[in-house]
Amino acid sequence: MTTALAPPIYTVAPFVAMLLAIAVCPLWVTHWWESNRNKGIVAVLLGLPILGLYLTHHPRALLDMAEEYVSFIVLIAGLYVISGGILLRGDLEATPLTNTGFLAFGAVIASFVGTTGASMLLIRPLLQTNRERTRVKHTVIFFIFLVSNIGGMLTPLGDPPLFLGYLAGVPFAWTLRLTVPWLFTTALLLSIYYFWDRREHAREARADLREDRLAVRPLRLAGNENLALLAGIVLAAAFLKAPWREVAMVALTVVSLVRTQKELREANHFSFHPILEVAAVFAGIFVTMLPALDLPHPRLRGDHPGLPPVLKRIASPLKAVALHAVGMNIRRVD
Repeated sequence: MTTALAPPIYTVAPFVAMLLAIAVCPLWVTHWWESNRNKGIVAVLLGLPILGLYLTHHPRALLDMAEEYVSFIVLIAGLYVISGGILLRGDLEATPLTNTGFLAFGAVIASFVGTTGASMLLIRPLLQTNRERTRVKHTVIFFIFLVSNIGGMLTPLGDPPLFLGYLAGVPFAWTLRLTVPWLFTTALLLSIYYFWDRREHAREARADLREDRLAVRPLRLAGNENLALLAGIVLAAAFLKAPWREVAMVALTVVSLVRTQKELREANHFSFHPILEVAAVFAGIFVTMLPALDLPHPRLRGDHPGLPPVLKRIASPLKAVALHAVGMNIRRVD
C-alpha cells in the first residue's frame, strides 16, 4: 500500500483549469479546440507541473495512474473501433413509437457495448429515419441523455468511471445493483420523450409525413462478425486480468481493423479523430487530478467506517475516487 502525498490545496488548480478548458473552449474557441494537437498542448501544459511534483515525491502514484489510463484507453478504443465496423442501414417510419424504440434499444445495449459504441451504431440510422421530419431536435437531446449517458450504468463497459471502479477491485456485476434506478430513470425519460414526440409529430407538415412513409426501407445489419468481437471484449473485461485483458482487447481490435470491409467504415464516417481526442483529454485529466485525489478526506483514504472490506483493500486514492464516480453511496453498501 502506498502513502498519499497530501499536497497543498493550490495543486488542484491545474485539474480545475483542465475541466474548465473542456467546458469552455468548445464554446469560446471552437475552431482552435477542434484540433487534437491543441487539446494535447493544453493537457501537457497543465500536466507538467503535476508530473514534476509526483516524479519527485510520489512516483508510484504516477505508475498506478499510467496503468489505469492504458487499461481505460484500450477498452474505449476497442469498443469504438469494433462498433465502427458495424453498419445499420435502413429507414423506418419516424413515428413516436419507432423513435422511442430506438432510444430504448440504445439504452439497453449501451451497458454492453459502451455508450460510445451504442451511440456510434444507432445515431446514423436514427437520423436517417427522421430526415423527412423537421421537428427533431428533442430526439437528439434525449438520445444523448439515454444512449450516450444513462444507458451505460449497468456494467463497467458502459461508462469510464465504472470501468475504473472495476480496475480498482469492484466486482464486474456490482453495478447490476443499479438496475432499479436505471429502470426508473430510463422509463421516466422514455415516457417524457414519447409524449413530447407525439406532440411534435402532430405538428409536422402532412407532405413531410407522407414522404416519410414512402421512404421506408427495412433495417439491415452489415459487419456481423464484429458482434462476435464485441462479445469478446465483454468476456475479456469480465474474466481476464491485466495484462492479458488488455492484450486480448488489442488483439480483437486489430482483427476488426484487418477484417472489416473498408466500405463499411467509410459508410459510418469512421475516423480515429474521436478516440485520439479522448486519449489527449483524458491524459490531462488523469495526471492533473492526482493532487485532488490525494487531498485529506476520510472517504478517499479507505478508512471510512462504512466502507466494506473488499473496498478497504483498494490501495490508491485514485481507485477510491473512481468508486465515487460510479455514484456509490458508501454508507449503504453492505
